[in-house]
Amino acid sequence: MDMKAIQPGFTAGINDNGKNLKVNIDIKTPEDPKPAGDSFSRSHDRGGEIKDPLKSLQRKTPNRLPANEEEEIILESLNKGASDGKISDEGLSTCFGASSSPGWNAKKRGKLPVLEGNESRVNRLTQEKRLLNDIEDDVYLWRKEGFLKYDSFRCRRQETRDFLKETEVFRKLGVEAKKGDGAALKFLNDRWGYRPADIPPAGTMFVDPYFMGKELTNGRITKDKFPSRGVVDKPVSFEERIFGDGKVLICPDAKGKMEMFTSFDEYKESVAYARQHLMNIPDDDGSPKEVNLTLSGGGGRGKRYASAIDELFRLGIVPASVSGTSVGSITAAILAAGADPEKFRKIMNDPRISQFFDGKGPGGFAKGQVAYDFVDEILRDLTGIKNRPVTFADLKIPLYVVTAKYSDTNPEEGKEDLSIPENRKFVFSRETTPNTSVALAVRASMSLPGIFTPVEVADPVSGRVMSLLDGGTIENFPVGYGDPSKPNVAMYLLKPKECHTLDEFPFAPPLSFPGAQLFTGNMVQNFVYGISMLVGSHESKKDYQTITNPPENTFVLNLPSWHNDDPSKINSILSFAYDPKVDPDLDQQTTRVVDDFFIEHFKSMGTPGESGTNLNTQVEEMKFERDFQYGGKQWKAVCDGERVIQLTSSAGDERILRPSEKTLKKWLIEDASFGDLAGKLKTAMASQFPEKIIEFVNQVDR
Repeated sequence: MDMKAIQPGFTAGINDNGKNLKVNIDIKTPEDPKPAGDSFSRSHDRGGEIKDPLKSLQRKTPNRLPANEEEEIILESLNKGASDGKISDEGLSTCFGASSSPGWNAKKRGKLPVLEGNESRVNRLTQEKRLLNDIEDDVYLWRKEGFLKYDSFRCRRQETRDFLKETEVFRKLGVEAKKGDGAALKFLNDRWGYRPADIPPAGTMFVDPYFMGKELTNGRITKDKFPSRGVVDKPVSFEERIFGDGKVLICPDAKGKMEMFTSFDEYKESVAYARQHLMNIPDDDGSPKEVNLTLSGGGGRGKRYASAIDELFRLGIVPASVSGTSVGSITAAILAAGADPEKFRKIMNDPRISQFFDGKGPGGFAKGQVAYDFVDEILRDLTGIKNRPVTFADLKIPLYVVTAKYSDTNPEEGKEDLSIPENRKFVFSRETTPNTSVALAVRASMSLPGIFTPVEVADPVSGRVMSLLDGGTIENFPVGYGDPSKPNVAMYLLKPKECHTLDEFPFAPPLSFPGAQLFTGNMVQNFVYGISMLVGSHESKKDYQTITNPPENTFVLNLPSWHNDDPSKINSILSFAYDPKVDPDLDQQTTRVVDDFFIEHFKSMGTPGESGTNLNTQVEEMKFERDFQYGGKQWKAVCDGERVIQLTSSAGDERILRPSEKTLKKWLIEDASFGDLAGKLKTAMASQFPEKIIEFVNQVDR
């Protein structure tokens, strides 16, 4: 190690021994001329664990400088070293000066790929500067309470670091320009296109340079691509949104066939007819009923939304606001951008959806760039904004997109304690983040742990950085957003076994919820941390409570993701593409489920204190009789209440099923809501060998 003491109390250098590249800083307290033995050793490897150096030295140096002054001294020293460094071929050593500073002790070792002797000095210098950048990040992070364990902030990608350094100059010049500095004003306008009044307020604009690199000009934001716009507080009526500027609406007519409506009165006439014949409301004038529409997460089960939205528009139930998580955020964003049912169905059938798994990315099985580009392009087409990303301020319908935080360099006041699940939630909306790309928020909300690369957003105005993942880990069913004077219609993507509490896992006692900042350097970490947040927040139990016992003014429409007559036809969480062998039948079933729901609950919507759901979780007795078709024969199933199901065919064939008590209860609970017992019985029959009586225990326990 080639070291040089520039000033008393601080000695630093960089060493390349051919095996690793390491920075070492030795520090002495001003009171002690002898080496204090305190050192900071930092190598390029990203593994291991670091203890908080400032806390560890409180016992050694009781007269430490205030934390902010100490940080400024260290960062100033590092910056000076980056600009004044001397490079030598022998040791690749750099000496840089610093003011006296109290000692601080931490060690971090690792390995960097071996540097060959003939490697160019330019490459070596690049490695060195990146190492100095990492140290600067470390010092910053150590000043933040909670960053006691981390993986070298691997989640802070190089693109983000470069973006933060670029915007640091932007922030400083913005402050000087607002003070009237003419040179700063000119440079700010020439380089970024902004004037002081154009700079977005802190916290309203977030950018991920990893996904949005093509929108940046030489790595920086510019006013033409990232404008600051105010929010239009005046609500836009449904008539103006749908039929303004000569637009037309394509949705199912009163009889369920796709029809083009060219005027508001024409649409109202069709709605009135549908309500009269389906819901027996003879005097209805067809005026749309505006609701706060909530869309749950559920991955590939989101294909159920297309048919549900068809029926909502057919019955004149239209969104005044939309909130969504994960796949629900995709649907919510498309609706908020102005898509009618016909456009939405075309979008959901786009073959690019099958390409969402686009190759491994940082911390994920898939990078997710295709998903971001897809949503970004769709929103531009729907809004007509072609030259920049569509922001929340551009939408005529208020949109709320829910995400969860792995880490946050500057949490809101009162939300610093990340051991509280609510403090890990971050909601994008036009009230809070009007200048943020909607596609970026959606991409963050759909970042399934371990599956998709987390989104890392940075605020160019404040420098705040957040690592975001799927909002379903904290709030999968975002009910309660929007205008409180309007009823909430909340659609939930129901998977098997969510109709009851008979399964232990979703409703087990909550695991310990992570309280520290979390950094995901690889796919396994991403998955483990995400699942720990999901289970620790007890999100499944909260969902169950909402879908079975909705709050006031909320009507929960549960959409089963399996087919009642054939449970083998099911939408899985990772199957995004439309399946012509499965989804047409599920579409027809979804239409029936939606119609049945509004036949029962439409008249109550808007009545203060009312609520409703289409789940029936109570089973009074275990006895039943059920007729069904199987194998070309008519069968009758009779249960005596003792777990024995006697099956008799029209041809005299006999079979006996003996499911477990738990399995039978599941069947009856789901049948009480969706009438799908016949499908389960047929699946049980298919599992048997001909002419034999076999006990059927849990064969259909999905």
